[in-house]
Amino acid sequence: MIFHLFLIIAANSLKRILVISPLIESMNCFLKTTNYIMNNYNKLFFASTLVFFSSACSNPAGVEDQDKASQTVIGAWVEPNPINELEVQGFELKADGSAASINMATLLYQSWWSLDDSLFLVAQSIGNGNTSTDTLSYQIIKCDEDSLLMGTGTQTIRMSKRKK
Repeated sequence: MIFHLFLIIAANSLKRILVISPLIESMNCFLKTTNYIMNNYNKLFFASTLVFFSSACSNPAGVEDQDKASQTVIGAWVEPNPINELEVQGFELKADGSAASINMATLLYQSWWSLDDSLFLVAQSIGNGNTSTDTLSYQIIKCDEDSLLMGTGTQTIRMSKRKK
Protein backbone atom coordinates (compact mmCIF):
# COMPACT_ATOMS: atom_id res chain seq x y z
CA MET A 1 0.00 0.00 0.00
CA ILE A 2 2.83 2.43 0.86
CA PHE A 3 4.56 1.51 -2.39
CA HIS A 4 1.30 2.25 -4.24
CA LEU A 5 1.01 5.73 -2.63
CA PHE A 6 4.66 6.49 -3.32
CA LEU A 7 4.20 5.77 -7.02
CA ILE A 8 1.13 7.97 -7.22
CA ILE A 9 2.92 10.86 -5.51
CA ALA A 10 6.05 10.38 -7.59
CA ALA A 11 4.16 10.37 -10.85
CA ASN A 12 4.07 13.82 -12.41
CA SER A 13 1.20 13.25 -14.81
CA LEU A 14 -2.24 11.74 -14.75
CA LYS A 15 -1.32 9.52 -17.68
CA ARG A 16 1.44 7.79 -15.72
CA ILE A 17 -0.84 7.25 -12.75
CA LEU A 18 -3.49 5.60 -14.94
CA VAL A 19 -0.93 3.25 -16.48
CA ILE A 20 0.89 2.31 -13.27
CA SER A 21 -2.18 1.86 -11.04
CA PRO A 22 -3.60 -1.24 -12.83
CA LEU A 23 -0.16 -2.82 -12.78
CA ILE A 24 0.07 -2.34 -9.04
CA GLU A 25 -3.42 -3.81 -8.56
CA SER A 26 -2.37 -6.85 -10.60
CA MET A 27 0.77 -7.13 -8.51
CA ASN A 28 -1.27 -6.94 -5.30
CA CYS A 29 -3.57 -9.69 -6.57
CA PHE A 30 -0.55 -11.83 -7.45
CA LEU A 31 0.98 -11.27 -4.01
CA LYS A 32 -2.29 -12.15 -2.28
CA THR A 33 -2.60 -15.35 -4.33
CA THR A 34 1.02 -16.29 -3.64
CA ASN A 35 0.54 -15.59 0.07
CA TYR A 36 -2.59 -17.79 0.12
CA ILE A 37 -0.76 -20.65 -1.59
CA MET A 38 2.19 -20.39 0.79
CA ASN A 39 -0.05 -20.31 3.88
CA ASN A 40 -2.17 -23.22 2.68
CA TYR A 41 0.54 -25.27 0.97
CA ASN A 42 0.01 -28.41 3.07
CA LYS A 43 -3.75 -28.37 2.51
CA LEU A 44 -3.37 -27.76 -1.23
CA PHE A 45 -0.68 -30.42 -1.58
CA PHE A 46 -2.82 -32.97 0.28
CA ALA A 47 -5.89 -32.13 -1.83
CA SER A 48 -4.01 -32.40 -5.13
CA THR A 49 -2.37 -35.66 -4.03
CA LEU A 50 -5.76 -37.07 -3.04
CA VAL A 51 -7.26 -36.13 -6.43
CA PHE A 52 -4.28 -37.65 -8.27
CA PHE A 53 -4.39 -40.97 -6.45
CA SER A 54 -8.16 -41.28 -6.56
CA SER A 55 -8.13 -40.72 -10.32
CA ALA A 56 -5.28 -43.21 -10.72
CA CYS A 57 -7.27 -45.87 -8.90
CA SER A 58 -10.60 -45.26 -10.62
CA ASN A 59 -9.74 -46.74 -14.05
CA PRO A 60 -11.36 -43.93 -16.10
CA ALA A 61 -9.56 -44.88 -19.31
CA GLY A 62 -10.50 -48.54 -19.00
CA VAL A 63 -7.07 -49.96 -18.25
CA GLU A 64 -8.54 -53.46 -18.02
CA ASP A 65 -10.23 -52.92 -21.37
CA GLN A 66 -6.95 -51.60 -22.78
CA ASP A 67 -5.17 -54.77 -21.65
CA LYS A 68 -7.91 -56.81 -23.36
CA ALA A 69 -7.46 -54.72 -26.52
CA SER A 70 -3.71 -55.32 -26.43
CA GLN A 71 -4.36 -59.05 -26.06
CA THR A 72 -6.73 -58.94 -29.05
CA VAL A 73 -4.17 -57.38 -31.41
CA ILE A 74 -1.52 -59.97 -30.54
CA GLY A 75 -1.06 -62.30 -33.48
CA ALA A 76 -0.22 -62.35 -37.18
CA TRP A 77 -2.16 -59.85 -39.29
CA VAL A 78 -2.13 -60.00 -43.09
CA GLU A 79 -3.62 -58.25 -46.09
CA PRO A 80 -3.45 -59.04 -49.81
CA ASN A 81 -0.14 -58.05 -51.38
CA PRO A 82 -0.93 -55.18 -53.78
CA ILE A 83 1.74 -56.40 -56.20
CA ASN A 84 0.75 -60.09 -56.22
CA GLU A 85 -2.83 -61.03 -55.29
CA LEU A 86 -1.79 -64.63 -54.61
CA GLU A 87 0.40 -63.55 -51.67
CA VAL A 88 -0.25 -61.80 -48.39
CA GLN A 89 1.85 -59.35 -46.42
CA GLY A 90 1.65 -57.90 -42.95
CA PHE A 91 3.09 -58.14 -39.46
CA GLU A 92 3.09 -60.31 -36.38
CA LEU A 93 2.59 -58.64 -33.01
CA LYS A 94 4.06 -60.68 -30.17
CA ALA A 95 3.05 -60.58 -26.50
CA ASP A 96 6.49 -59.30 -25.43
CA GLY A 97 6.11 -56.13 -27.54
CA SER A 98 8.28 -57.30 -30.39
CA ALA A 99 7.04 -57.43 -33.97
CA ALA A 100 8.02 -59.20 -37.17
CA SER A 101 7.28 -58.59 -40.83
CA ILE A 102 5.39 -61.09 -42.93
CA ASN A 103 6.54 -61.26 -46.59
CA MET A 104 7.92 -57.70 -46.51
CA ALA A 105 11.63 -57.67 -47.33
CA THR A 106 12.08 -53.89 -47.27
CA LEU A 107 9.95 -53.02 -44.23
CA LEU A 108 11.09 -54.78 -41.07
CA TYR A 109 8.75 -54.42 -38.12
CA GLN A 110 10.66 -54.40 -34.83
CA SER A 111 8.28 -53.55 -31.97
CA TRP A 112 4.79 -52.37 -31.15
CA TRP A 113 2.55 -51.00 -28.40
CA SER A 114 -1.02 -49.81 -28.08
CA LEU A 115 -2.42 -46.85 -26.20
CA ASP A 116 -6.13 -46.15 -25.95
CA ASP A 117 -7.39 -46.74 -29.51
CA SER A 118 -4.02 -46.34 -31.23
CA LEU A 119 -1.54 -48.91 -32.45
CA PHE A 120 2.13 -47.91 -32.80
CA LEU A 121 4.55 -49.95 -34.91
CA VAL A 122 8.29 -49.35 -35.05
CA ALA A 123 9.60 -50.36 -38.45
CA GLN A 124 12.92 -50.18 -40.23
CA SER A 125 12.74 -49.37 -43.93
CA ILE A 126 15.68 -50.71 -45.90
CA GLY A 127 14.55 -49.94 -49.44
CA ASN A 128 16.43 -47.96 -52.11
CA GLY A 129 19.79 -48.27 -50.37
CA ASN A 130 18.66 -46.00 -47.51
CA THR A 131 17.85 -47.24 -44.04
CA SER A 132 15.51 -45.41 -41.69
CA THR A 133 13.52 -46.31 -38.59
CA ASP A 134 10.06 -44.83 -38.11
CA THR A 135 7.20 -45.18 -35.67
CA LEU A 136 3.97 -45.68 -37.56
CA SER A 137 0.74 -44.68 -35.83
CA TYR A 138 -2.68 -46.14 -36.63
CA GLN A 139 -6.09 -45.57 -35.11
CA ILE A 140 -7.75 -48.89 -34.30
CA ILE A 141 -11.25 -48.63 -35.70
CA LYS A 142 -12.26 -52.24 -35.05
CA CYS A 143 -10.41 -55.23 -33.72
CA ASP A 144 -11.80 -58.67 -32.97
CA GLU A 145 -10.51 -62.23 -33.10
CA ASP A 146 -10.51 -62.35 -36.93
CA SER A 147 -10.17 -58.83 -38.30
CA LEU A 148 -8.32 -55.60 -37.69
CA LEU A 149 -9.55 -52.36 -39.21
CA MET A 150 -7.24 -49.39 -38.70
CA GLY A 151 -6.78 -45.98 -40.21
CA THR A 152 -4.19 -43.27 -40.68
CA GLY A 153 -6.57 -40.37 -41.22
CA THR A 154 -6.31 -40.63 -45.01
CA GLN A 155 -6.26 -44.39 -45.46
CA THR A 156 -8.17 -47.36 -44.04
CA ILE A 157 -6.38 -50.70 -43.78
CA ARG A 158 -8.26 -54.00 -43.44
CA MET A 159 -6.29 -56.96 -42.14
CA SER A 160 -7.20 -60.53 -41.28
CA LYS A 161 -5.72 -62.65 -38.55
CA ARG A 162 -3.61 -65.40 -40.05
CA LYS A 163 -4.51 -68.84 -38.76
CA LYS A 164 -1.67 -70.96 -37.42
